Amino acid sequence: MANNPANMLHASITGQMLKKFKTGNFEQGIKASPTLQELVTKKTDKTSTNDQYQTECRDGTMIYYASLGAPSQLRSVTAKYLFLDEISGATETDEGDPIALVEQRATTFADSLIMMSSTPVTPDDPVMVEFNKSDQRHFYVPCPHCGEYHTLEWKNVKFDWVIVDNGRRKRADPETAKLHCPHCNHAITDVERNRAVTKGYWKADRPEITDVVGFQISRLYSPLTTIKKIVQDFADAHYNFDLRSFYNLSLGLPYEDEHNKQIDLTLLENQRDYSINIKKIPDDCLGLFVGIDQQLDRLECTTIGITDNEKKIYVLDHRTFSAIDTTKVESPAYKELVQFLKYPFKTMNGKPLRRFAAFIDSGNGNATSTVYRVCGQYRQNGEKILTAVKGSGQPHTELFRKSKTAGKEFILLNVNEGKNYIAKLISQSVSAEHENFANNIYFSGDLPDDYFIQLTSERRVFRGGNYVWEKRTKSNNDRNEMLDTLNYALISVKWVLSRLGAHPFKELRIYNANQLRKVQSEFDNDIDFSNIDTEDTQPQPINTKATTQPINKRRRTSFIAGGRSYKFK
Repeated sequence: MANNPANMLHASITGQMLKKFKTGNFEQGIKASPTLQELVTKKTDKTSTNDQYQTECRDGTMIYYASLGAPSQLRSVTAKYLFLDEISGATETDEGDPIALVEQRATTFADSLIMMSSTPVTPDDPVMVEFNKSDQRHFYVPCPHCGEYHTLEWKNVKFDWVIVDNGRRKRADPETAKLHCPHCNHAITDVERNRAVTKGYWKADRPEITDVVGFQISRLYSPLTTIKKIVQDFADAHYNFDLRSFYNLSLGLPYEDEHNKQIDLTLLENQRDYSINIKKIPDDCLGLFVGIDQQLDRLECTTIGITDNEKKIYVLDHRTFSAIDTTKVESPAYKELVQFLKYPFKTMNGKPLRRFAAFIDSGNGNATSTVYRVCGQYRQNGEKILTAVKGSGQPHTELFRKSKTAGKEFILLNVNEGKNYIAKLISQSVSAEHENFANNIYFSGDLPDDYFIQLTSERRVFRGGNYVWEKRTKSNNDRNEMLDTLNYALISVKWVLSRLGAHPFKELRIYNANQLRKVQSEFDNDIDFSNIDTEDTQPQPINTKATTQPINKRRRTSFIAGGRSYKFK
């Protein structure tokens, strides 16, 4: 502005971010510099243009402000200097790539300067694309022990792990964190690290590139933090399944989400376990949880079971209750669903299992009132059988919370967070070390043929500054109800556990132990010991007439619902 004045353009991904830059950075910088104050016209000057989109300088040059999401703001603008901030959040518009459109504003200048900056997000996001075109400069510092120059990298930060949550999880221990030299393995202190940074220099990894300069740096170089604090941030991110934010914000690196990769369907199909299903529920199962999705002509229903501490999550069943129109309360699909939910499910050793929750989606606008009425209509042992839920696309809310609309209560679910958890479970299920994870998912062999196609029908994308889940394809024929119902069922587990006090799994264990004792007691009562002469030293034959009556009578193998017969083979 002072030494080589020319038109400038500052662009950011949203108008809100642009406003923050203009009022919080640019204008404050002008106020702090008497020299710059003399170069810029005042807002009260009626002979100059000075508004939210442009600032006129006294020499006639202009400073423009534009949003990358609004290409119309770029028309008729030419600028020698372009400054683009947080370009990783830029998405293609109807007019094309917004970054390319901005670059076109400087084509009339042979000596133009274009500067782009951003927190990287994914390996293929805009700032990484631009950085890969550059000479890729990194900052090298000397080791205080051996003198060898190297970059400060996360892989050279060493620390111990501690076991938490009663052995279910592990967490990084910041107290043991040390930064090591990659050459001599010297443990570099924070004082030594800060001193080394003052002696460092930038080095291009691709010196053959001469027209584009690129820089990358991380918090490991910052004198305002410590290695202990950085490891503490990592520990929090790792524990909360949010490593992406740590890699992006602390290390200045893109993060490739392993759980978001599309897994070969053959690997998933090999996970089918034909020894478990809704008729053969494993004995270590503590309870059942159900997720239901309402469609115009059917209800999609997934049933899962969990073991102690959710070490194992069994996807036992997925079925469809079809009807002509499920937007009506009298639809037989709801009656059939309720009859299914009332069925006295048992484990293979005969232990009765309680259905602790059944979440049904009420977000379909065509049937919202119907779902609310159905939830209030059906009860078992005085409790509602169905709980109305609605998915929220907001990524930074709690996993579930009570909400109300038009006087009707429902549970609002953070479906994006739920799908993050599902992606993690799916990725772990095909891992060679899946038994070492705290939570594992197991799939029944009787699930529908297209189950895994639907389960992997969505991907996580960065959009509008947040991570959200969307379908991998735009086709309306690609279904995802089985993903949604599993999501509802898994969130219902967390919802139920939150209501069982400080030791929820202890409560579940006690309940199941009582159920098993009841079964064993009933079994013992089926045997008639009345003909045994306890005073005779010789064993007498037991009257087995009582034992010949079929004990399995209590295990009904079928039920009638809505005029249809369902049989468990």
